[in-house]
Amino acid sequence: MEEEVPGFYGESGKSVQATLSSLKMLDVGKWPIFSLCSEEELQLIRQACVFGSAGNEVLYTTVNDEIFVLGTNCSGCLGVGDIQST
Repeated sequence: MEEEVPGFYGESGKSVQATLSSLKMLDVGKWPIFSLCSEEELQLIRQACVFGSAGNEVLYTTVNDEIFVLGTNCSGCLGVGDIQST
C-alpha cells in the first residue's frame, strides 16, 4: 500500500490524490544551473527551488535530508555568509 500525499489540488480546486512513488522523479533538466551537478547528485534531489532573474540560483534537498545551495549568489542570496559564487 502506498502512502498518500495530502494537499494537492487541481485546477478545479478539487483534491488530487498523489502517492509518494508518483512524486519521486524530479525533472531538473530544463534548468541550466543543474548542469553543474553530477548525474549521481541529480538522482538524489528530492525538492528544488530555482530562483534568480535567469534561474541562476538553486536551493535543493536530497533524499538523504541534506540541503544544498548553488549559484551566482547575487547579493548574498544563497545565505552562506558571503557574496562569492558557490
